[in-house]
Amino acid sequence: MRDEHLRELERRFRQGGGEEEEVAYLLARLRVGELPAERLRIAALVGYAPARRALESPDAPQLLDHRSRRPIPDDAGMLRELEQLSTEALVRYGAAVTRNRIRGVPIPAAVLSLNAGLELIEAWLANPNEEQAGEARVLAESMWQGVGAPGAPTSYASYALALTAFVASGGEVPGAAQPEYLLSHVQEGDREAACAAVSAWALGEAPSA
Repeated sequence: MRDEHLRELERRFRQGGGEEEEVAYLLARLRVGELPAERLRIAALVGYAPARRALESPDAPQLLDHRSRRPIPDDAGMLRELEQLSTEALVRYGAAVTRNRIRGVPIPAAVLSLNAGLELIEAWLANPNEEQAGEARVLAESMWQGVGAPGAPTSYASYALALTAFVASGGEVPGAAQPEYLLSHVQEGDREAACAAVSAWALGEAPSA
């Protein structure tokens, strides 16, 4: 039976509670062992505000942009840490970025191909066995060969899907590319989509449609 105090905190949160109520609920779940500390850390790392507050985490890692002289998100550092914490979390992050970028692809045939690739990634997430890893490797190599020149209609979506599939396959990424390059060309909505997908999984909540 769940902790009575935990149930009360959940009720407050579910019935229109705000961030304060969610932070209290997350901390209670952590206290009773229902929420693993690593999962809470993952949600905080991808930028989920209540998880950051629960862990009293600072703002997302930042770098100084030498052109604007302003701080910018250290996406590469965040993704490297995410990969160290959980391969599955990084695959989910990449899948969410890919899905967000598909929305801007104007070529129907390319959309069908990218969505088919995402279905394979979803199959890996459901059952990450050797067979699924092998299929992910085939997908990764196929997508990598098809990545067009920067700025091409399918380039950034294909790039994200290829890197995600390489991570799922457990194989090395060709050349100098690394999984943290998923956000080397940030498109509108990338971070938000990935944060929503990964934090929902990490915290055990159903993602919104």
